[in-house]
Amino acid sequence: MPDSTVEDFLEITCRPGLDVLVARWLRPIELAELQRGYVALLASAAAGNHRRWLLDVRRLNTHLMGASWMIAQLLPQLGPCRGGHTRLAYLLAPAYARDESADATFPTPEYFIDKPFVGERFVEERAAVDWLLAPEAATQPGRSTRCWGLACCLLSVIPKKYMSPKRPAALAFIFATILIDVIGLGVIIPVLPTLIEQLTGEGVSWASQYAGGLSFAYAAAQFFFAPVIGGLSDGYGRRPVLLASLLGLTFSWP
Repeated sequence: MPDSTVEDFLEITCRPGLDVLVARWLRPIELAELQRGYVALLASAAAGNHRRWLLDVRRLNTHLMGASWMIAQLLPQLGPCRGGHTRLAYLLAPAYARDESADATFPTPEYFIDKPFVGERFVEERAAVDWLLAPEAATQPGRSTRCWGLACCLLSVIPKKYMSPKRPAALAFIFATILIDVIGLGVIIPVLPTLIEQLTGEGVSWASQYAGGLSFAYAAAQFFFAPVIGGLSDGYGRRPVLLASLLGLTFSWP
């Protein structure tokens, strides 16, 4: 199936070799655009006989939009149109995944029993693809569905033989960055009391206490602000927050 774009808000592609139909919403949309997009997605799935859908809705203005329309009109069409069991993996932003009101609108596992389709939500694309490619029994509705999704999220941090060629380079860069950061922090610790002693003219006992206070202040700042950084990462994405943190760290060293 050739790649296609529905106006300027939806991109539909097919993962080569995986038989996974990928739909990425590109911007916030209105209800009418949501309906047109899913109708086009249904037609693309029928043309390519795709029963595994990866729905990237991280850029939508709200994932509650059109939920009742999808349950009442779109999902019932999957059986007659597809002629088999269809899997739908929704890729959500972390902040949306923790939204209680959004959780209430998503069908419960019991809803998918005896249906020609099954759906699940993820915050990691790799975990979603693993779930889509899992054996049929692993995606059956019920408690095991959410357990499988959680297992995929946990296993997604472990390198695998079939990982992208770019991933080892990215991991090496991350490890090198952390190593340099730890070296920069640790290299000052043995000489910090002496530096404070020379700067203040006080004895080594007082300088050691002052160095201990500085170390405590650094650890306390990490303890209190790590959750804040985590919340910002969920809201704005890990990359912007990580880059901003590294930028601030760069200016703090001088």
